[in-house]
Amino acid sequence: IGAYFLTKHILNTKYLILNTKIPALLAGIFYTLNIATIQTFYAPLEGFVYHFAFLPWLLFTSILFLEKSNLTRTIFLVFTLFLATPASYIPTLFVVYILAISVYIFVNSILNSDKIHILTTSAKLFFIIILVNAFWLLPFLYFTVNNSHINLNSKINQMGTETIFLQNKE
Repeated sequence: IGAYFLTKHILNTKYLILNTKIPALLAGIFYTLNIATIQTFYAPLEGFVYHFAFLPWLLFTSILFLEKSNLTRTIFLVFTLFLATPASYIPTLFVVYILAISVYIFVNSILNSDKIHILTTSAKLFFIIILVNAFWLLPFLYFTVNNSHINLNSKINQMGTETIFLQNKE
């Protein structure tokens, strides 16, 4: 449903296509039934399932906020960000969202002439994203900066020997 609304909004605003129901429906079906999605649900991990479910919604609400940042869209963005936080205990999934929205902002800043407005709303967007995700993001950053050697010296990394590599190769 999120992919449907995201595609419908982009086709309406960027390409001025009036009848967007069929292309948006096809995009939503493709998002749901592509090979990578089906592969994700063979051994589902909650973080990846949440990421799959909320990535279109996160992009959609972020784009709406970037276009016009009023109170309703801000509440919708904060609500969506909060609901998507179970995917964020895998930080690379959070990075995927940040990279996707950064690419959108970069392309939008190249195509539009009002760069000051784009930069200010982008700064507001990233501030809201960091604020909503601060409860897990700040401890993660603190651990990464101060205690990253713990992961390097963990037993699982020490047990990953050449013998295990050769067994997996075999």
